[in-house]
Amino acid sequence: MTTDKRPGMDQPRQDPEPASEADGYGFSSGPVTLARQVDVLFGEVENSVQRSVVALVEGDEALARAAIEHDDVIDRLTVSLEESVIESIAEQAPGPTDLRYLLSVLRISSDLERCGDLALRVAKQVFDQAWIARAEGLRPYIRHLGDAALHSLMMAAQAWADRDETAWRKIEEADFGVDADYAEIVQYLRGLGGPHTGEIAVNSLIAAQALERIGDHSVSIAHRIRFLVTGERGALVDGVAP
Repeated sequence: MTTDKRPGMDQPRQDPEPASEADGYGFSSGPVTLARQVDVLFGEVENSVQRSVVALVEGDEALARAAIEHDDVIDRLTVSLEESVIESIAEQAPGPTDLRYLLSVLRISSDLERCGDLALRVAKQVFDQAWIARAEGLRPYIRHLGDAALHSLMMAAQAWADRDETAWRKIEEADFGVDADYAEIVQYLRGLGGPHTGEIAVNSLIAAQALERIGDHSVSIAHRIRFLVTGERGALVDGVAP
């Protein structure tokens, strides 16, 4: 397992500068702009991922419950954002550029909601303490994978704040690291032996696959930002998470 200097679970989340509507998109829902709603949703999802991974690595059931309850917050924010987009389309008759912005917001919010669901899947693995206790050697690998997935998501949040249409390259590179960390977990599990190997493998892979998918969705978000800024149709295909 390699080490690096990317932000991780031990470091506080640094909020990116709020995305500005001064870039040509003037949609809003009351006093809160659509861009700010996306900023908030990014932050809540990042917090959920962080809580879930820490809860799993430390076997913290109270933190896992908090992460699970927090999923309702993410769902409500997603619904509110979708309603704001629909209202903007209905009330403002957007042109092609503005419509591209609104559709991009919808797709990004969908990816973020999915990341929240994946974090929820990780948190739910905490309540079987037996397998966690038997998987002591696996914990550093899961933590490293969680750091990598969170880092990819934070990069996507910054790309959104900066409207950086080139960030997808760096985020795809970061996702290669997520995939490598996942592969290390699979390799570790192949070397396990003993009567509880199946139990450890099934439960750890549920969590690991969820974290790996968060990396995929981060790449998808980056391509949606690319489409938002450039209008490249190829970004729509690249932005579909596998």
